[in-house]
Amino acid sequence: MDMNSPKGKEILALVRKADYAHAGEEDAIDIVFKDIPKDPKRLLLDVGCGRGGTARYIQRSGWGKVVGIDIDPESVGYAKKTYPDVEFIVADATDFDQGPARRFDIVYLFNTFYAFSDHRRTLEQLRASSRKGGQLIVFDYLLKSENNEDFPFKEWNPLGPSVIQRLFPEAGWHVVKTDDITDLYERWYKGLVSRIEASSEEISALAGKEWFDFVITFYRRIVIAIERKSLGGAVVYALNDK
Repeated sequence: MDMNSPKGKEILALVRKADYAHAGEEDAIDIVFKDIPKDPKRLLLDVGCGRGGTARYIQRSGWGKVVGIDIDPESVGYAKKTYPDVEFIVADATDFDQGPARRFDIVYLFNTFYAFSDHRRTLEQLRASSRKGGQLIVFDYLLKSENNEDFPFKEWNPLGPSVIQRLFPEAGWHVVKTDDITDLYERWYKGLVSRIEASSEEISALAGKEWFDFVITFYRRIVIAIERKSLGGAVVYALNDK
């Protein structure tokens, strides 16, 4: 079982009543983009678009024309069918290049960065997809201490101080600012756990009780990690200034 699988994303969509797999849903998008002027001519790349809800919200809200990419063909197929006005492509972000004719003004990731094993390669490839002066926005889990033995998700590769301070510049991204939004993550994930508990019958009907037990345990562990100060959330804003 994996929350990044098509079934995991389907369960989250059921709980959240919309096609979002990231913390905060529409509130998070509005917070991340609050200082970015809306421009329908802008070209944005949604990395790890999943079922397409975030890409659709951003495009519909007027921030620009969105292209969503995801490595999962089933999720991309669903997104194409459900949101035909948004462009979706099955692609690996570590090997995605549409050539110099189409460079993106903004490249963004919502709770996707932690899943990449090679941050340096990912950041370099995203910069190759960005125009000069283009912006990178990474909304993700934040490892509060990189020496924390209590961190429960050993398979994750989230943001951490060394990643932000060293790997972003090495990959050609100038970090403009980092917003620590751990307090919001705690509120969002505690709320999500309550919504999962309230949706137990629906989740069990959709995927079986074993899936419900997995999902509720998974998100309770996230809440505990946040309460213990080993996990948080952050938004990193960077520029391709080379």
